[in-house]
Amino acid sequence: RRRRKRPLREARLKEIALLCNMSERLTSDEREELLALRKRVAALESRVQQLEAECDLLAVENARLRQSEAPDAQNLPAAGQGDDQEDPDYEKKLGLLTPGDGRHRLQLKQALPTACGGANVVCARFIESFDASVKLIVAGGANGSIVVFGREARGDSAYQMMAEAALGAPVLSLAEANGWLPGAVVLLAGLMDGKMAVVECRKGQDDEISLEVLGVSPLHRKYITCVDVHVQAKLVATGSYDKTVVLWRFEPDGEPLLTEVRRFLHAGSVEAVSFHNRGTLFVAARGESKLLSYPIEEERDGPPEDFSIPLWEGKWESPVNLNVMHMQLQPQPETHTATEGPSNKPLIAIATDASRHFIYDVRSNRRVRTLTGHDADGFANPRVAWHPSGQYVTSNSQLGTVCTWEASERL
Repeated sequence: RRRRKRPLREARLKEIALLCNMSERLTSDEREELLALRKRVAALESRVQQLEAECDLLAVENARLRQSEAPDAQNLPAAGQGDDQEDPDYEKKLGLLTPGDGRHRLQLKQALPTACGGANVVCARFIESFDASVKLIVAGGANGSIVVFGREARGDSAYQMMAEAALGAPVLSLAEANGWLPGAVVLLAGLMDGKMAVVECRKGQDDEISLEVLGVSPLHRKYITCVDVHVQAKLVATGSYDKTVVLWRFEPDGEPLLTEVRRFLHAGSVEAVSFHNRGTLFVAARGESKLLSYPIEEERDGPPEDFSIPLWEGKWESPVNLNVMHMQLQPQPETHTATEGPSNKPLIAIATDASRHFIYDVRSNRRVRTLTGHDADGFANPRVAWHPSGQYVTSNSQLGTVCTWEASERL
């Protein structure tokens, strides 16, 4: 046994001697660098093991999800086809999917190159809560301010800047609420630093507009990408890149003005929220391949499974590789006012980052229209808007153009 071990010992001694000779030749800096590299290699090996374990867990979870969702998916119709043979008048009953007259055209009436001090305009919306004598637009910019532009409703007068308020951080999203404060409109601005600005917009004599910042509150850890309001319930929904959606209740005499009601955690960054007048909140987050619809009046951590609208392709067999970036419910009739709450119509237009927009029926989870012809990839910020008549859908395109579709899908 001693003879067998002697060659191994001699080889080991030679190896140690060689390493000693090499270490003697290394300078102190080289020794420190070698030690740092060894630590780096050990850390990378540990990280590789962690990633392999995570991949195994993800594979198991993916298989579980596919197995649990497969039965429901088989009972759903093919995307964009529906059950027209069973109900040939289905689209006619939807009302707002009738083809337009082909005469609707977008025309540039006015450009506001310095709308936000020359900075990029990130979001904008009409203020529809005042009387019809004046038309107002509020824009939020990368310079951290909101600006209100107005013009007389009659005639073709140009929009003029009427008021401005500095909010301290780039404005990413806007919403408005009428009836929360006497004689004023409440503007809610989601900011890049995760704060929410509550601004009072008031119209005085001679149609003068004034803005007063009532408060700026930190609501999220990361920037707020989307905001919507339920006027009747005095609720505000905010979505953020911290992967949360939070419901807030507006308290006009409270301190703070917004108090948290419920909080929902998602798998990815939240891109869009939209209230429906039937007591639900639609939410779209990255990586989920479906819209979730939360019942806002029920005390629960999340919705039941049938409260989701899956965004599947083909025969609803696999998740589509896209993200919902924006959505808008179809408009109410012109007689509907902002004080009556959000839309209760069944159709919702969805903008994605895959050069496709969809129209879904929220009652049946059916995709009734697919809109193409524009460009939008993962770096785009697509938006959709219904025409008040419901016959047209308009969207921006990544190529710097604006596209309009008839509801019959003709571009």
